Amino acid sequence: MAAEMSGGDLSRLRQLNALAVIKALQGQDSLTLTEVAKRTGLSRASTEDVVRELLQKGWVTEAGATAGGVGRPARRYRFRAEAGRVLGVDIGGHKIRAVVADLDGTVLQSARVPVAPEMGRLERLEAVDRAVTECLEGAGLTGGEIWASGVGTTGLVDGAGRVLLSEALPEWTGVDLAAHVRRLAPRPPCWWRTTASSPPWPSAGAAWPATPRTWCSCWPACAPARAW
Repeated sequence: MAAEMSGGDLSRLRQLNALAVIKALQGQDSLTLTEVAKRTGLSRASTEDVVRELLQKGWVTEAGATAGGVGRPARRYRFRAEAGRVLGVDIGGHKIRAVVADLDGTVLQSARVPVAPEMGRLERLEAVDRAVTECLEGAGLTGGEIWASGVGTTGLVDGAGRVLLSEALPEWTGVDLAAHVRRLAPRPPCWWRTTASSPPWPSAGAAWPATPRTWCSCWPACAPARAW
């Protein structure tokens, strides 16, 4: 007899099913439940349950119905990229770049502050503050309205967002980036990864690069992860 799934297993399964549905809907004008089920491999009943939950959370919305055919028109659904905003920050030797994006990763606002490699810890963190503040103000947002944030920096960074080692930036080893970013955007920052060089940031209104350079523990809420 197969072992029964624990509560944690069921919760994880629901998360994976929701992720599959969101991936199916992203980049599409709209899909019916049948179309979503075919793209995800889920049963129609499971698909309906997931879509209902995502509707309640505001991540998905109805997008009219399919006309024609026999019987009741099939309802169509789309992913609401506009439901939330996310923050991305690139901390490098020569610049600090901050961007605000929607949940599809489309950049809505960006700000850049020049820095120098020889800058100390406090000066660089102050530049981070200026870039993030300028970006949020340009987007008409407060830090509390940001759903999630992602940060890239040179050096080795642990899973809690603390720089373990940085040879390129003075006084950067030991910086608690997660705690610093939480002052600007209170929701916990995402899974951190290091960058050997500054990523090719898109301009405002453009989409993130198709090939992700990092991944994030809070995806799909966190579109900045798709930029690295």
